[in-house]
Amino acid sequence: MLLESIIYASKNDYTYILLYLILFDYLTGNIKAMKYKVSDSSVGLKGILKHTCTFIFYFSLLVFAHYSNILQIGQFLYYLIILNYLQSILENVAVIGVFVPKYLKYKVESEIKRYEKLLEDKEK
Repeated sequence: MLLESIIYASKNDYTYILLYLILFDYLTGNIKAMKYKVSDSSVGLKGILKHTCTFIFYFSLLVFAHYSNILQIGQFLYYLIILNYLQSILENVAVIGVFVPKYLKYKVESEIKRYEKLLEDKEK
C-alpha cells in the first residue's frame, strides 16, 4: 500500500508541475542575483537545499495523504505551494525588469530596495 502511494505521487501531474516551478524559481532567482551582482555560492547552496527540502516535504505529504485516504487535503496543499512558487517567480521576473501585475508592485519594490541595500553594504 505504501509503495502504491509512492508510485501515485511520483506519477501525479502536480508533482511534475511543482518540480518544474521549483526549478524555474531557482533559475529566475539566480538571474535576479546575477543582475544585482549579489550572487554568492553559499546563497546558491542554501537555495538548492531549501528547494530540495520543500520538494521532498510536499512529495512526502502527498504520499501520506494518498496512503491515509485524505488525498483532497494533500492536493489542496500542493495547490497552495504551487501558487506560492508562481508568486515567487513573478516577483523574480519583475525584479529582473519584466512587466508584472499591479498587485505585485509593492512586493517587487521592496525586493528591489533589499537588493540595492545589499549592494550598498557590499561596497562598504
